[in-house]
Amino acid sequence: MRIKATLLALGLLCLVDAVPACAQVSGSGRSPQPQSPEVLASELRLLREQVRLHPEDCQLQYRIGEVLRNLGRTSEATVAYASATKLSPDLYVAYHQLSGLSSDPEQLDEAIARLTARCQEKPDELMGRVALSEMLEKRGNFQLAARVLIDITYANKVPEKYKAKVSGRIHHLLALAKSAQQQEVTEVTVAEEQLDVVPSPLPAQPSKRSIASAKMKDAREVKGVGKVPLLP
Repeated sequence: MRIKATLLALGLLCLVDAVPACAQVSGSGRSPQPQSPEVLASELRLLREQVRLHPEDCQLQYRIGEVLRNLGRTSEATVAYASATKLSPDLYVAYHQLSGLSSDPEQLDEAIARLTARCQEKPDELMGRVALSEMLEKRGNFQLAARVLIDITYANKVPEKYKAKVSGRIHHLLALAKSAQQQEVTEVTVAEEQLDVVPSPLPAQPSKRSIASAKMKDAREVKGVGKVPLLP
């Protein structure tokens, strides 16, 4: 199918750019011609009618996501992409789009769980690991995102023509992990320095009762009594 044919190009685009891609999807590799909102809205209605007839069709859900994305309805698009991945856990192009658009932690974590299960089932499937590394990167888990690709590299399961691109992405993710660790150390150091700068305690203030007692004592003192010498 067209989406399946698009998958490899998207995965390699991710490897070349070494970032979660929000690239446009195209079956031919060329940028699609922009469609008017009216045309897109009409297509969306038709797709939803087809979904009612074929609710298990992941391709329809994916296409709905694409139309919603082109309409600028991002949150709805991510729901459609997520639905497509639930129907077909190996529809990696949908994960690819989801990682670029979604900022919902719960949605991303659910997708990561599905991809993790898929990678355990198919550990030698490169595109599954690429998709998982994208999702983990989006969640800020750079070290694990790199590990996903390091494992398949050490297992010697990366095709020769993709090794350089996979290696480049690994280095990119490790650099992000190092930067995040350095930032964390810096924040901890600043926090500790702020704790070390403790203001000096304020001098004890006399209580009202102490002041009153002192006044009464002064009032009782007379010349020749107390601290005043009796003789000159």
